[in-house]
Amino acid sequence: MIEKIIRVASGIAQKYFFILAAGILAIAAFNFFYHLDAERVWDWDEAREGVTAYEMIQSHNFVVSTFNHQTDLWNLKPPLGAWLIALDYKIFGFNVFALRFYSAVSCFLSVVAVMWIMARVEGRLPALISGFILTTTSPIIFIHGARSGDYSPLLTLLSILFIICLYEMGKKPLLICLAGLVFALAFLLYSFAAFQLMILALVFWGITGEYQKIPIKYYLGFLFSAFLPVAAWACWRLFNTDGGAFLSGMVSYDLLKRSTQAIEGHVGNFDYYFVSLATGDPYWFLFMATVMISYLASIGFKVNFKNRLFTLTVLGVVVPVLLFSLAKTKLGWYTIPIYPSFALVTGFLTWMLLNDRRCQTAGKAAILIVFLVAGLRAEREIQKSVKRPEQETAQNLLNDFKKMDYSPDSVIYKKGWTQAPLFVSEVVCGLTPATVKDLKECLNHQGFLMLEKDKKNTVGEDFVASHQLRVILQNEDWMIVKL
Repeated sequence: MIEKIIRVASGIAQKYFFILAAGILAIAAFNFFYHLDAERVWDWDEAREGVTAYEMIQSHNFVVSTFNHQTDLWNLKPPLGAWLIALDYKIFGFNVFALRFYSAVSCFLSVVAVMWIMARVEGRLPALISGFILTTTSPIIFIHGARSGDYSPLLTLLSILFIICLYEMGKKPLLICLAGLVFALAFLLYSFAAFQLMILALVFWGITGEYQKIPIKYYLGFLFSAFLPVAAWACWRLFNTDGGAFLSGMVSYDLLKRSTQAIEGHVGNFDYYFVSLATGDPYWFLFMATVMISYLASIGFKVNFKNRLFTLTVLGVVVPVLLFSLAKTKLGWYTIPIYPSFALVTGFLTWMLLNDRRCQTAGKAAILIVFLVAGLRAEREIQKSVKRPEQETAQNLLNDFKKMDYSPDSVIYKKGWTQAPLFVSEVVCGLTPATVKDLKECLNHQGFLMLEKDKKNTVGEDFVASHQLRVILQNEDWMIVKL
């Protein structure tokens, strides 16, 4: 009975692949794009990157990253991500949708790439399995994922494209140069984190012995396409404001210090990323565990690594997880780029088991049942989060303020701006945020004042009353008054 179901499913996938793939992409489009601008903007790192892109447009300086019009020596990443957000701003205007659009597109294209390469190499049913897994993997969707303005989604797409280039260069060696260019883009996006791709390539070539088959001219082409764009940008940045401090900070802080010390409170043990895989995506982790147990019970420890794509995707999971596990600073979103490889590996193993006589009927039934349950549960949780986005009252008030009649570039004062409200006020509302230490500083100026309502006392309300200021907008936590 189970074998018949598998044969029928395989036949349907073969005959109606494009219709079924379109269905998966429709789910992906909903998960990634639906109400893309509804959820709160996050302080780290989404808001900062959105402000940087906005200020690049305002200053016409697309090489120096700034935040609140000051050279940014905290976010030490090259400018490719900011350029793409700036391009979105040009297309869609200054809003949260534009901030996040290229991230959603990157994850959508990652699903397309996973299904395309899997269909070419292994077959249409495993392609649909892997595509559905990636589409319903929550860590690539929310914080630092498709529904954020962070750079991780594009790094995710570049990672799977790099793997595809390494696979295809077996037949088309010139694609090694394209792999080098993908590495360059990854570096210009995410700095030294891109070296996980270089290490993956070296390990793959080493364990397969393919390094012996690659002519030296292709190695040179790989190095040229990988490092010439990076060197060109580094020279460009060096001869601009604080160029030396920026580049030295990239090495000393963003690479060496993050690797050797747990900075900014981001601590964790060696198993941090293994635990985050289990907790961040529990349904598909459970399915992978079911597949692994079934594989070991029916086939044993033997794994056939003759399939080059399977080998590459296993390394696409193992290499980044091990590298970031060795680093002292631990951040959960560092491993977001492994999820296309995770989906492909899971699809490979599932397909191996469903087609292997050594896997008993009960094992195959368990795999199919857990797959359906995991997928439905994962998508249900995603839809719940998408339909009920998390809100933040300061941002809500500023969004409501945008609907009012006010002069563009008006100054809005506040005691200490956090990154997300500053983004909404500057980018979305077109205001000029200014910080005050003492509220009386802004009384002789025109503009607006944003005050937090204190639950324990009435300092803000008393200040407004004593100086006869007019509250023009308020909610449960904040108010904006006219100066």
